[in-house]
Amino acid sequence: MKFIPEVLEVAQGDSVIWTNKDIVEHNVFEQSTQSWKSQNLKMGESFSQKITGNNFDYICTLHPVMKGRIVTTD
Repeated sequence: MKFIPEVLEVAQGDSVIWTNKDIVEHNVFEQSTQSWKSQNLKMGESFSQKITGNNFDYICTLHPVMKGRIVTTD
């Protein structure tokens, strides 16, 4: 019940892919600007997001203890 890794460093313009490897559904909700959210992902399903902008915090709204952060580099 956590994002692995919890902090991910990427360049602006990169795409990040989250894949649910758990037996329960999860999603990805960007909290900093609330500009994107995945659908609920069943085991084996993925969500991709192109990263534009600066650092982002995100959570799984189904399990708010699951938190992650994207740190952007130049």
